[in-house]
Amino acid sequence: SFFEDEAGKEYVYKEPKVTSLAEISERLYHQYCDKFGKEAVKMIMDSNFVDADELESRYAYIQVTHVSPYFLEEERGNRVSEFDLNNNINTFMFETPFTKEGKAHGKLDEQWKRRVILKTDYYFPYVKKRIQIVDTE
Repeated sequence: SFFEDEAGKEYVYKEPKVTSLAEISERLYHQYCDKFGKEAVKMIMDSNFVDADELESRYAYIQVTHVSPYFLEEERGNRVSEFDLNNNINTFMFETPFTKEGKAHGKLDEQWKRRVILKTDYYFPYVKKRIQIVDTE
């Protein structure tokens, strides 16, 4: 495995608000191309679940998506200021489209949305720029 003990682990990265998804994807791609070689790195360009058994072992795969802070309804009422909305956060979410037939996209009336909720080991902001995800729902 290219990533050794890091293989299969997921992280949330803290980036400045002006950082685009394309920018961080490009940065990680070049970082791992420098480490493993350009021919060995592949980007997974969607947010859907990836079955590791279906991936070719000769490539180092990287999957990146945008996440937003996630608050339960009762917690949202207590977080009114900009500071509260951006500090002491360890739960995030992203949404992906799907159809009941299993395709990612379809006709509008066949489209569904899957919300994925992620919990990190520690709360942001943190000393480190990235924190490992410990729970996915």
